[in-house]
Amino acid sequence: MVAEKPTERNGEDVVLVYSGSTAGWQSFELLENLMKEALIAQPQVKVLFLSRPDPRIDALGQAFPGRVDRQWVRPAEVAAILAECDHGILVREDSITNRVASPTKFAEYLRAGLKVVAPEHLGDVSARVEREDLGCVWRPGLPLAPFKRVSPEDRRRLEQLALTTLTKRRVRWRVPPSVGGAAVSSKTLRHRTIASGFIRPSLASGKTIATFYCDSG
Repeated sequence: MVAEKPTERNGEDVVLVYSGSTAGWQSFELLENLMKEALIAQPQVKVLFLSRPDPRIDALGQAFPGRVDRQWVRPAEVAAILAECDHGILVREDSITNRVASPTKFAEYLRAGLKVVAPEHLGDVSARVEREDLGCVWRPGLPLAPFKRVSPEDRRRLEQLALTTLTKRRVRWRVPPSVGGAAVSSKTLRHRTIASGFIRPSLASGKTIATFYCDSG
C-alpha cells in the first residue's frame, strides 16, 4: 500500500501530482502509463495522488517503493499541497468531448505555481502549454522530456498568468423572462466567468435569480 503521508523530499526530487478522481472516465490507464514512464526513466521523479484510496494506486506504489504517495484531504488543504509539487498531471482520452474541453484543473495547477503535463489533444490547453512554456505535452510513444523542479521565478510567472487570464470575474446582466426553462421575472443576473467554457444555469436565492458559467475568452 502507498504511503498516506508525503515521502520526505530531498533537493533533487521532482514531484508530479495528480489531483482528482481515479474513476474510469478520468482515464486511469493513461495516467498510469504516464506515471510509469516517468518513474522508470527519471529516478528523481516522485508521484503524489490527491485521490481517494484505489488498489491501482497501491499497485503502483508497490512497484515503485518510496516514490508514490496518496492523500485525501479537505478541499481547503489542496492548494497548499499543490504548491509543494512541481508538475500537475492532466490526462484525458482522445475523444470529441476532450478535443474541445478546457478543464478547470488547468487553472488550478497554474494558480499553485505548477507546470502542467497535458495530452496533445486536450482542447486549447495543449497548444497553450507549448506556446507559453507552461509545461509539456505528453505524446505516447515518444520520450518524455526530463522533469525539473520549478524555479521560484517560474512559479511566480505561472501564478500571475492564472490570475490575469484564468481567474473568475463577475459582471451583472439582466435576466430575460425565462432562464434555462425556469420562468422568472426580469431580475438581475450574476454572470461569472471561468475557464471551463460550459454554460450551466442554476437558480439562486435573493435578488440574484440565476448564475451562468461561461468562457472568459
